[in-house]
Amino acid sequence: INQIHKKLGTKLSKALPALHVFSGSDYTAIFCRKGKIKPLKCLEKNELIQTILGSFGDSDNMNPDDIDAVGKFTSELYGLKKINCVNEARLQIFLQKCKPAKSASTLSHIKSLDAALLPPCSKVLYQKLLRVNYICSVWLNVDEAIANIPLPENSGLILTNTGYNMKWFD
Repeated sequence: INQIHKKLGTKLSKALPALHVFSGSDYTAIFCRKGKIKPLKCLEKNELIQTILGSFGDSDNMNPDDIDAVGKFTSELYGLKKINCVNEARLQIFLQKCKPAKSASTLSHIKSLDAALLPPCSKVLYQKLLRVNYICSVWLNVDEAIANIPLPENSGLILTNTGYNMKWFD
């Protein structure tokens, strides 16, 4: 482990747990057909995102600028480096996939669209980031006898009679 840490560097090593949760794990959904390698390659090239993901779990609060930067990073995962917002990326991909040919009907293209291939909208991405932050805070405190873990309610979860469930939108 020490050799791997030394080779990767502190910043990238610290960001890897958050990248694992962000790109899909037992606790969060995957980005369809993106896997783990593509997010890792994008992360290796982006020191700002390394810093941001490396700070996940340190605090309950998330900086809006960090959320925007992760949104841009998410757009990059979908091959849209010039787009800063996941909502814009969703629209761009949708338009690319559904742009009708002159001879075909408009609905024929929409029927073949798999919505799972679109990036998440900004509200869903925000909820995912809350969950990533929460999981990272649990992992950072795993060695403590009395862990200082934030309340799940502050991390996009709500307590119901069946346990904790995802809180989607207000």
